[in-house]
Amino acid sequence: MKNLILIFALATLSLACGRSSENQQDTYNPQLPPITQTGANTFGCKINGVVMVPRNSIGYV
Repeated sequence: MKNLILIFALATLSLACGRSSENQQDTYNPQLPPITQTGANTFGCKINGVVMVPRNSIGYV
């Protein structure tokens, strides 16, 4: 019984470890938000030449 569980766990683990996502390109290409004078609550910056903007309202980048 232990061997069956071990084989099942290893098979599941090996299937979960598919190809790396290095070959897949991220289609998310952010742009800096426009400059406002009204306090539109927008944020964006460039860090080492890479545009960083929040993806959702929680604030995760």
